[in-house]
Amino acid sequence: GMTYSVTDCKTLKQSLRRKGIRIETSLDLISPIWKNRPTIPGNLLFELPEEYSGMATHEKLEHINTNLHKAGADCLILCALDEIAWAFNIRGNDVEYNPVVVSYAFISEEESVLFVLPEKLTKETAEQLKKEGVILADYRKIITYLSKIKEKTCVFIDPNKTNIAIYNAIPEKCEKIE
Repeated sequence: GMTYSVTDCKTLKQSLRRKGIRIETSLDLISPIWKNRPTIPGNLLFELPEEYSGMATHEKLEHINTNLHKAGADCLILCALDEIAWAFNIRGNDVEYNPVVVSYAFISEEESVLFVLPEKLTKETAEQLKKEGVILADYRKIITYLSKIKEKTCVFIDPNKTNIAIYNAIPEKCEKIE
C-alpha cells in the first residue's frame, strides 16, 4: 500500500479482478523478511532562502489554498517530494541527485502540516517553519492524522503520486477530488 500509486493500484485491481484475484494493500510483506533494511535517511533538511525560492512559504500556502477553493476542495495531500520541497521551501539530501526530504504534507486553510522525521530538523529550522505557519508532525503519523479528517471534507489528491495507503486512510465520508 505504501508503494503503489492510486492510479497503478486501480489499474492492477481491474486486471486482476477478471481473474478473480483481490489485492490487499494494508499488509506490509517486506518488513518481516528484510533484515537490516535501511532506515529513512536522517539527513538534516534546510530552508531555501526566499531570494531563491521566489516567495515565502506562507505566501505559497496561501496561493495553494486559493487554488484549492477554485477547484472546490478544502485541503490537499502532497506525497511527491519535489512538490513538498517547493511548497515549504525546504531542501535535503535524502534522495541521491535530488534535493528533497522524505516527507508528506497536508495543506488547508485551517492548517498546513509537514510530516517529517523530527531528527531532520534543527531548532532554528523548526522555529522558522512555525513562523511561516507550518505545523510539524512526525513522518510516521500521517496515516493516523488523515484518518481523523472531518466528514464531508473535500480532499484534493494526485492519484499518480499518492500511494494507495494514504488514499485509503482518508475517511470514506470525505469527497476525493483526483
